Amino acid sequence: MQEGSFAPCIHSVGIRGKNIPARPGGNWGRFVTATMQGAPKARGFRAALGALAVVAACAAVSAAGAERLVLYFNEDSARVAVALAKLQAALDGQGVASRHRVRLEHVRIDYADMEALRRALRAAQARSPAVIVAASALIAQAAREEGISVPVVFGMHQDPIEAGLARSLRRPGGNMTGLTLYRSDEGKRLELLREVAPKARTLGVVIDQWWDRAPDDRYPSASVLQPLAREQGFELVYFQVDTLDDLGRLPAQALARSVDAWYVPPTWLGFDHPAEVARVMASMGKPAVYALSLHAQNGGLISYQTVFENPFESWAKMISLILDGFPPGDIPVERPRAFELALNVKAARDQGIAIPKSILLRATHFY
Repeated sequence: MQEGSFAPCIHSVGIRGKNIPARPGGNWGRFVTATMQGAPKARGFRAALGALAVVAACAAVSAAGAERLVLYFNEDSARVAVALAKLQAALDGQGVASRHRVRLEHVRIDYADMEALRRALRAAQARSPAVIVAASALIAQAAREEGISVPVVFGMHQDPIEAGLARSLRRPGGNMTGLTLYRSDEGKRLELLREVAPKARTLGVVIDQWWDRAPDDRYPSASVLQPLAREQGFELVYFQVDTLDDLGRLPAQALARSVDAWYVPPTWLGFDHPAEVARVMASMGKPAVYALSLHAQNGGLISYQTVFENPFESWAKMISLILDGFPPGDIPVERPRAFELALNVKAARDQGIAIPKSILLRATHFY
């Protein structure tokens, strides 16, 4: 709390008709001393106690401060509602919500309507929130493109440096920081797939605009995956799947039926419909590796995912630092320190795929 923050309250306190001036840089201790000096001796103690009571009340008001608005940008779904509740619980559990009088508000967006997202960001900026939480790289990139100047805390799977959102992970600079699951794990996933499918040559990659969008609308995964695929002897074939209808049409495509194996990154459709994605991929009878454990849980063959123990606790910590006055550009971007290698034994049996012992020994989860 800054000194002098009691000034409006102190000016309202009078002793025998005299107001004790609040001095810039003064504190409540100097005010009490002045009060005792200005009061008659017979009533000095009672006056001092009264002044202390007023100042204590002022301190409570100042400590509570103005309400700090935190806007959480994400779509409207049951999964997002759970995430929002977890973020609120983290803010409450760390004492951030009460210490800063935080009000967490959900700004519902449609990822398919970029213009509406941009309008929502501009409207948010006009409300002068303390922090905007961008639940995806798409939102964070739109905020940067719109010139949003309030602090932004993001969550993403992409490389924030490649996406133009941070100068470095250690010190991102600007008005953004956050969490990224990006750790160049595509190479590890392709290694696993090569062990499962040693003879595969063509690799189908399922992408969507949410996961694989850069500011200039190119596919950043192309520059990341191509050299990794080349090392493993894969030729990449991209399939853009943005909707359930796109997914349903995939097995009917001759090109899709011709690929030898599949890689499914953390697409938006995969988050929202993991069982449907796993079912359609399995129906094509080819080995598939996934970036999300959700898919292995729901019938996908094998997944490799880096994980945060509790991303909402990390978000709450970052929000707290920003509310305490730390520039977001000085707060390091956090990355996960753990991973899950999940294997669906039933899927392997149903597809007649022999899982190498090397993978069985490394797996952390079996389904």
